[in-house]
Amino acid sequence: WRLFRLLLPDVRLLGAALGFLVSAAVAQALIPHYLSETLRVIIDGQSAGALTYQAFFKPLQRLLYAGVAAAVFSSLRGACFIVIGARASLRVRKQLFGSLLTQDVAFFDTTKTGEITSRLSQDCSKASDQVTYNMNIFSRTLVQLVTTLCFMLYYSWELTLVSFVTVPVIVVLSKKYGTMMQRLSEKTQQKLADANAMAEESLASIATVRSFAGEAAEAARFEGELSEYYRLESRRSRSYVGYLTSTMVLPHLGTCFVLFQIGRLCVHGLRGPALLAFVFYLQTLNECFFSLADVYTNVSQASGSAARVFELISRQPAGSANVPAPYGAADRECGAAADNQGAAPVAGHVALAGGPFSY
Repeated sequence: WRLFRLLLPDVRLLGAALGFLVSAAVAQALIPHYLSETLRVIIDGQSAGALTYQAFFKPLQRLLYAGVAAAVFSSLRGACFIVIGARASLRVRKQLFGSLLTQDVAFFDTTKTGEITSRLSQDCSKASDQVTYNMNIFSRTLVQLVTTLCFMLYYSWELTLVSFVTVPVIVVLSKKYGTMMQRLSEKTQQKLADANAMAEESLASIATVRSFAGEAAEAARFEGELSEYYRLESRRSRSYVGYLTSTMVLPHLGTCFVLFQIGRLCVHGLRGPALLAFVFYLQTLNECFFSLADVYTNVSQASGSAARVFELISRQPAGSANVPAPYGAADRECGAAADNQGAAPVAGHVALAGGPFSY
């Protein structure tokens, strides 16, 4: 939840983005409805032998309006989330850098500079980008899911209930895979930070490395760190194969089961246009479930990347020593205090005389 709290200062812009999002989702949900309505008019007119251009022009016009509205509102929603993402990225970087400036000197003795720069660059970017991107996708998918279900219930409540056969299995698989991806993401980011720190140390002391002919040894160390990173990524790829295969096959199995039920209902009088509209909505429903599962996995990975970032932001300096204010802040505070007390400004210089020095 700390990731999503990054977006709270932009709550007004977020509200506007959600408004555009709801409008776009409703417009997209109307597209299958008007598409099936257009086909229904064409089929009925052809069956009656009285098909004219005027008969299907009106539903076709509504279909076009829905498509244009969905495109406009989707672009406005995306633009808002781009700005929100940039502000969140700036905010988390400022918090992390401000926290680093207040740390005790011993912290920098035990923490490699390469790891710190890796947190400031890669981890901050991954955390902020993922949370805004997935907030966008999650909100859009959730609203689209609700509107799609409303239309599906309008056409057939029985088929709508049958469509949820595979949902519990997908939810369980997504949760387990997301938890595993969070752990792997933390380890992967740590290995990248270690490799970055090792490379920075070697390059910073390149004169010493060459003096002792240590180029091969340093290259071997760097390759060893990258090998661990590659091993973790290979493990993630193997897990992804099983997860993606399962989550893509299960909705298709559910679709086959739903189509079987549709055939049974058609035998008992379900009309063809209603069947066509329900199939369109069923495809949208499967896409929504897949998107929600993918969002959960991505947010879990972002949480793994952000864990160390928030740990550094929350870290308190060791010891009781006061940390100096950033450059210029103390001077402004002293000047403001002097002005408040009515003290006259002091100007002068310090000279050292008669101090012996030898080398």
